[in-house]
Amino acid sequence: MNNFDEMRALLRQAVESGDRLAGWHAAGQIVSALSDASMPVDQTTAFRLIWTAVRRRWFDMAELLAGAVAARPDGTADARRLHAQMLLERGFYDEALARLEILRNDPTLSRWGLQELFGNLERVYKDRFLSRTDVPNGSAARVFLQKALDAYSGWYRLHPTSVWHGINTVALLARPEAAAIEQDPPAESKRMARTILAEVSRQDPQFIGEHSAAAMAEASVALEDYPAALDWLHKHINGPHANGFALANLLRQFVRLWRLDRRGDQGAALVAVLRAAVLEREGGVVQMSGNDVRRELKGAAGTQYQAVFGSDRFDS
Repeated sequence: MNNFDEMRALLRQAVESGDRLAGWHAAGQIVSALSDASMPVDQTTAFRLIWTAVRRRWFDMAELLAGAVAARPDGTADARRLHAQMLLERGFYDEALARLEILRNDPTLSRWGLQELFGNLERVYKDRFLSRTDVPNGSAARVFLQKALDAYSGWYRLHPTSVWHGINTVALLARPEAAAIEQDPPAESKRMARTILAEVSRQDPQFIGEHSAAAMAEASVALEDYPAALDWLHKHINGPHANGFALANLLRQFVRLWRLDRRGDQGAALVAVLRAAVLEREGGVVQMSGNDVRRELKGAAGTQYQAVFGSDRFDS
C-alpha cells in the first residue's frame, strides 16, 4: 500500500466514524498529493474518493477534493463536471451553472458525464423554480419551471431508459404551476408515471439499482397509490444505496417538489418515515424552514403513524 492508498483509507475511516476533524486531516494530505502532477491518478479512483465524502454529505470536503482532481494537468472534462456538481451541492448555483454550460458542448465529456451534466442543469433550474413559487408574481417561477422541464424532458425523450430524468419530469408536470405552460400536465404526469413503472420493472426486475425503488415510489405518488409508495420507500430505505446523501435528496424531492407534507395523513406519513431514515444515518441532515416546522407540527396533531407503520419505525 502506497502513501496515497493510506490517505484514502484514512478518509474512509473518518467517514465511517463520522469524525470530520480526521476527515479534514486526510483530505488535506490527499489534496497535497494530488498537486504532484508526476503522480498518476486513476479517474475512477479519484471519483470514488470524492464520493466517499459525499456519502457523509461533507460537500465542502468533497468540493475541495474534486477541485484538486479537476485542476490537475490530466484533469478530464468528467472531473470538471463533478467539481461543478460539488459547487452545486454547496449552493454556489451561479458558479456551477457557468461551468456546466461551458462543459455542455465539450466533445471530450463522456456520455455518462453528459447525462449527469443534464441532471445538474435540471437541478439548478428546479431549485430556482421552487425558490420562487411563493413569490406573488409567478412569472419568474414559470420561466425556471419551463427551463427545468426542457432539460429533464429533453434528455428523457432522447433516452427513454433514463428513469431518473423521467421521474423528475413526472414530478414537475404534477405541479399546479405546470398548467400555465403545458396542456393537461396532470394527465401527462400520470401517463409518464405508468411508463416509468413498466420501464424500471423491465430494466431491473430485482429493483436493486441505485434509483429503482426510489423511482417506483415517486411514480406511485404521482398515481396517488400511497400504500405502494410506502412499500417502495421501505425497499429504498433498506436497500444497498440508501446512504445519507441519497435519502436526503429523496426527502427534498418529497417535501419541496411533491409537497407530500401537505397531502393529508398518507403524504405526511411518507415524509415522516423518510425523515426518520435520514436522521437514523450517522451524519444525516434534515433542513426545514420555520414554515415547514409549523406545518408539520399542525399536520402531526392527532395523527397515529404507529398504527399504520408500526412503532419500530419511530424508535429514533
